[in-house]
Amino acid sequence: MATDNVVVLVASMLISPLMGPVIAVTLGTSINHWALVRKGLLAGIKSLIVAGAIGAALGAIAILKGGVQDWPTAEMSLRGDASQMPLNVIVAVASGLGVCLSGLGQNANSLVGVAISASLLPPTVNAAMAMM
Repeated sequence: MATDNVVVLVASMLISPLMGPVIAVTLGTSINHWALVRKGLLAGIKSLIVAGAIGAALGAIAILKGGVQDWPTAEMSLRGDASQMPLNVIVAVASGLGVCLSGLGQNANSLVGVAISASLLPPTVNAAMAMM
Protein backbone atom coordinates (compact mmCIF):
# COMPACT_ATOMS: atom_id res chain seq x y z
CA MET A 1 0.00 0.00 0.00
CA ALA A 2 2.72 2.46 0.94
CA THR A 3 4.63 1.88 -2.30
CA ASP A 4 1.47 2.42 -4.40
CA ASN A 5 2.31 -0.74 -6.39
CA VAL A 6 -0.60 -2.84 -7.69
CA VAL A 7 1.61 -5.88 -8.39
CA VAL A 8 2.78 -6.05 -4.78
CA LEU A 9 -0.80 -5.59 -3.60
CA VAL A 10 -2.11 -8.52 -5.68
CA ALA A 11 0.81 -10.68 -4.55
CA SER A 12 -0.10 -9.94 -0.92
CA MET A 13 -3.60 -11.21 -1.61
CA LEU A 14 -2.22 -14.54 -2.80
CA ILE A 15 -0.24 -15.14 0.39
CA SER A 16 -2.93 -13.90 2.73
CA PRO A 17 -2.96 -15.75 6.06
CA LEU A 18 -6.66 -14.98 6.29
CA MET A 19 -7.79 -17.48 3.66
CA GLY A 20 -7.60 -20.45 6.05
CA PRO A 21 -10.08 -18.91 8.49
CA VAL A 22 -12.35 -17.85 5.61
CA ILE A 23 -12.37 -21.39 4.27
CA ALA A 24 -13.04 -22.80 7.76
CA VAL A 25 -16.02 -20.51 8.30
CA THR A 26 -17.60 -21.10 4.88
CA LEU A 27 -17.05 -24.85 4.91
CA GLY A 28 -18.18 -25.19 8.52
CA THR A 29 -21.33 -23.21 7.78
CA SER A 30 -22.17 -25.27 4.71
CA ILE A 31 -21.79 -28.61 6.52
CA ASN A 32 -23.24 -27.41 9.87
CA HIS A 33 -19.96 -27.97 11.72
CA TRP A 34 -20.23 -25.11 14.21
CA ALA A 35 -17.00 -25.92 16.07
CA LEU A 36 -15.14 -25.38 12.79
CA VAL A 37 -16.98 -22.07 12.25
CA ARG A 38 -16.06 -20.92 15.77
CA LYS A 39 -12.43 -21.95 15.31
CA GLY A 40 -12.27 -20.16 11.93
CA LEU A 41 -13.77 -16.98 13.37
CA LEU A 42 -11.30 -16.90 16.26
CA ALA A 43 -8.35 -17.54 13.96
CA GLY A 44 -9.62 -14.85 11.58
CA ILE A 45 -9.94 -12.27 14.35
CA LYS A 46 -6.43 -13.04 15.61
CA SER A 47 -5.06 -12.80 12.06
CA LEU A 48 -6.80 -9.46 11.49
CA ILE A 49 -5.32 -8.07 14.70
CA VAL A 50 -1.80 -9.19 13.75
CA ALA A 51 -2.16 -7.89 10.17
CA GLY A 52 -3.47 -4.56 11.45
CA ALA A 53 -0.61 -4.21 13.93
CA ILE A 54 1.95 -4.94 11.22
CA GLY A 55 0.25 -2.46 8.87
CA ALA A 56 0.25 0.25 11.53
CA ALA A 57 3.91 -0.37 12.31
CA LEU A 58 4.92 -0.29 8.64
CA GLY A 59 2.84 2.84 8.06
CA ALA A 60 4.52 4.58 10.98
CA ILE A 61 7.97 3.54 9.75
CA ALA A 62 7.20 4.74 6.20
CA ILE A 63 6.03 8.13 7.47
CA LEU A 64 8.89 8.58 9.94
CA LYS A 65 11.52 7.67 7.35
CA GLY A 66 9.97 10.09 4.87
CA GLY A 67 9.77 7.44 2.16
CA VAL A 68 6.20 8.32 1.22
CA GLN A 69 5.57 11.57 -0.62
CA ASP A 70 1.77 11.46 -0.91
CA TRP A 71 -0.10 10.03 2.06
CA PRO A 72 -2.48 8.30 1.66
CA THR A 73 -1.24 6.81 -1.59
CA ALA A 74 -3.56 6.35 -4.59
CA GLU A 75 -3.96 2.62 -3.82
CA MET A 76 -4.88 3.40 -0.23
CA SER A 77 -7.48 5.94 -1.35
CA LEU A 78 -9.01 3.55 -3.89
CA ARG A 79 -9.50 0.88 -1.23
CA GLY A 80 -10.93 3.25 1.35
CA ASP A 81 -14.03 4.39 -0.56
CA ALA A 82 -17.06 3.67 1.68
CA SER A 83 -19.51 3.97 -1.22
CA GLN A 84 -18.17 0.66 -2.57
CA MET A 85 -19.12 -1.27 0.61
CA PRO A 86 -22.43 -2.83 -0.60
CA LEU A 87 -20.75 -4.18 -3.72
CA ASN A 88 -17.79 -5.43 -1.68
CA VAL A 89 -20.11 -7.37 0.63
CA ILE A 90 -21.79 -9.06 -2.34
CA VAL A 91 -18.41 -10.00 -3.81
CA ALA A 92 -17.22 -11.34 -0.45
CA VAL A 93 -20.31 -13.54 -0.02
CA ALA A 94 -20.05 -14.86 -3.57
CA SER A 95 -16.34 -15.50 -3.08
CA GLY A 96 -16.99 -17.40 0.14
CA LEU A 97 -19.46 -19.60 -1.67
CA GLY A 98 -16.88 -20.15 -4.41
CA VAL A 99 -14.28 -21.22 -1.86
CA CYS A 100 -16.73 -23.65 -0.31
CA LEU A 101 -17.75 -25.14 -3.64
CA SER A 102 -14.17 -25.49 -4.85
CA GLY A 103 -13.24 -27.23 -1.60
CA LEU A 104 -16.19 -29.61 -1.70
CA GLY A 105 -15.67 -30.36 -5.39
CA GLN A 106 -11.92 -30.77 -4.91
CA ASN A 107 -11.33 -28.18 -7.60
CA ALA A 108 -8.30 -26.28 -6.31
CA ASN A 109 -7.74 -24.45 -9.61
CA SER A 110 -10.51 -21.95 -8.94
CA LEU A 111 -9.30 -21.37 -5.38
CA VAL A 112 -6.58 -18.92 -6.42
CA GLY A 113 -9.07 -16.65 -8.21
CA VAL A 114 -11.40 -16.74 -5.25
CA ALA A 115 -8.50 -16.00 -2.90
CA ILE A 116 -7.69 -12.83 -4.80
CA SER A 117 -11.25 -11.55 -4.78
CA ALA A 118 -12.02 -12.44 -1.17
CA SER A 119 -8.79 -11.35 0.46
CA LEU A 120 -9.19 -9.37 3.62
CA LEU A 121 -5.52 -8.59 4.11
CA PRO A 122 -5.15 -5.43 1.98
CA PRO A 123 -8.16 -3.63 3.47
CA THR A 124 -7.03 -4.50 6.99
CA VAL A 125 -3.52 -3.23 6.40
CA ASN A 126 -4.89 -0.20 4.55
CA ALA A 127 -7.10 0.77 7.49
CA ALA A 128 -4.24 0.41 9.94
CA MET A 129 -1.82 2.37 7.75
CA ALA A 130 -4.37 5.13 7.14
CA MET A 131 -4.68 5.68 10.89
CA MET A 132 -1.03 6.71 11.04
